[in-house]
Amino acid sequence: MRILIAVLSIASLLQQAAVPQQATDVEVPLQKLVATVTNSQGQLITGLRASDFIIQENGVPKEIGRFMPDSEAPVSIGVLIDISASMAGMGRGAVRGGPQTSSSTSRWAAVLGATRGLLHLTRPQDEFQLMSFANTMTVIQGFTHDHNKIQSHLREMSPNGFGTNISGAVDGALKEMKKSANRRRGLVVITDVEDNEGGGIAALQRSMHTEEVPVYIFALRPAGQAGGGVEGKAVSDTLKGVSRDGEGRSLIIDVNRLQDEQTAVKIVEFVSVFTTELRGQYTITYQSSVPNESANLRAIRIRTVNPELTVRYRRE
Repeated sequence: MRILIAVLSIASLLQQAAVPQQATDVEVPLQKLVATVTNSQGQLITGLRASDFIIQENGVPKEIGRFMPDSEAPVSIGVLIDISASMAGMGRGAVRGGPQTSSSTSRWAAVLGATRGLLHLTRPQDEFQLMSFANTMTVIQGFTHDHNKIQSHLREMSPNGFGTNISGAVDGALKEMKKSANRRRGLVVITDVEDNEGGGIAALQRSMHTEEVPVYIFALRPAGQAGGGVEGKAVSDTLKGVSRDGEGRSLIIDVNRLQDEQTAVKIVEFVSVFTTELRGQYTITYQSSVPNESANLRAIRIRTVNPELTVRYRRE
């Protein structure tokens, strides 16, 4: 009997000792990063291996678990086009319905060309969404794999809206992007960046930095702003909102240079980089030391062993 009591006592003690251990067990979350690498000239660098990357979380080096180069993952692309009157050169003092100048005609041609360029670079498994805005945002075509639907809408679109609420439009478009079927998604905004009815630059920046969707802004700067100065400052300040790693890029094109061959090359490069970065050249996974409920405390730094290369990444 004494032996039985002793055995039961030991079993009870072992069970009590095991309880705190189970209570403190925390599931280690996996962190997945989608990265692109460029050199000092902005050219994309391919062919890298896991050993070429260095990852730190809160200053602590992390071992790369899974590494996949040249991802074939499907993506969801949203295009938000400014159709306000200023996009047709009918800005300050212009008469609605008046004659179209070569500058305004080439401006809208650039809008359509950039959008069709994105369509051309998508793959059959990718999905596309088309939106427009002036004082309000409208979904013209929800996510679809059918390019013919997008092309049809583009042929019918024209810049004829009143007012410009870019901050409100981007905020609404980002919410629409959450309806995508793919985790890899990005928004392209094509505009002259004149916000005269929205919450201004600060509101736009808040929207872009609180949503996990990279925003690329293709800005057609009016001729009056080409030299900078007071009018050009709004464009420059707004586009600073997409300069952070993993949150997008921006391209400013002066309207009076739209017909230059060099400008055409820049537009093609812009849309090409967008689709490449969105898809991601490298998918990198590592085990995080920070629980998901404390993800806001997770500071990630990723770089290559070559200090001359730049890594842009986003969390997936």
